[in-house]
Amino acid sequence: MKFEELATYLKKGSPATVYVLTGTERLLKDECVEAIHAHFEKTTKTIYTIQTFHPQHNKSESNRLEPAAVLDTLRSASLFGGRQLAVVHDADPFYAQYKDVFTRYVAHPSKQNILVLELANFRPTKAITEAGTVTAVACNAPFDSPPPWQANAPDYDTPLATWTVTRAKSAHGKKLAQPAAHALNLMTGRDLGKIEGELTKLALYVDTRSQIREEDIAALAGHDIRGSIYHATERFFARDLAGTLKAVRLLYERGFVDRGGAPVADPVAITLIALGTWRTELRKLWNLRRALSARSPKAEIMKLLKFQQDFQYENAISRAKKWTDTDLAALLDALVHLDAALKTTGANPAAAFEQFVLSQLTQDVQSY
Repeated sequence: MKFEELATYLKKGSPATVYVLTGTERLLKDECVEAIHAHFEKTTKTIYTIQTFHPQHNKSESNRLEPAAVLDTLRSASLFGGRQLAVVHDADPFYAQYKDVFTRYVAHPSKQNILVLELANFRPTKAITEAGTVTAVACNAPFDSPPPWQANAPDYDTPLATWTVTRAKSAHGKKLAQPAAHALNLMTGRDLGKIEGELTKLALYVDTRSQIREEDIAALAGHDIRGSIYHATERFFARDLAGTLKAVRLLYERGFVDRGGAPVADPVAITLIALGTWRTELRKLWNLRRALSARSPKAEIMKLLKFQQDFQYENAISRAKKWTDTDLAALLDALVHLDAALKTTGANPAAAFEQFVLSQLTQDVQSY
């Protein structure tokens, strides 16, 4: 099920006592644990003590997390009375190594204590599926571009912007217009924890004012290259000239903050990173077109391109159909030449990159 469906599922009664939280979004996983914890305490009128396990923090032979430690917790009462909720964080290697132990446990799980495994990916075995005792919850950030079936939707009409608007109201009591939410998303990328952090700062910044405005965001919020670059990439390969130019100009205007927290505004660095991202997307579309020509099954294509959601597959299909093999080969050649020119000449990178976009998409519009 999706994260949004968990609350309804819990209210229906007799929920499972084994949960697998999939995906990479930490904020949603934490909120799942909070929701499960609150529900069971309320419905059973019993205190549940949360016990957390971190396999990635215990990699040495002498300190490695063994299944027995988790199982002992699930088989016993809390030290202070009540019941246990065991949460295993970043459990992919742990699950892969001890899948047989997990399979045996879910065949006859505790009816009182709760187990939560946090995995990036979950492929249940036949035995786990047949046991019917495991509830999987997908914890992925909403997408940051309009759905492919909304061809004429404005840039700001995205699932991520909708989530941001809802979050501003529900968690902070502030109104936030959809275009302003999209502007914030371009700065933060799809990291919901980062968006929540910025919303917290913005709520304090506007104080008693009921609405967060776009100028508040421009004045206060931090910048992240990934949101802008990936948005520009998506718009370019969708052959959206106006959307690409807008995203590219925003990228050069705002710069970004790297993972170490240092601001980066050098146009050459921004351009070279963007070119690398576009080459990666080009290769992805090339491989996708090859797989489609070979009539490869959808599941095989998703595995090849590391897609976790159907939405990613459909979006990529939509972009791939807009390019021929000849187009992609010519584009790769043009990207290589631009990269070399920026490294060997004194050309203005922002101007050169914008001219590149114009030349490619103007030509595409005329001939497509």
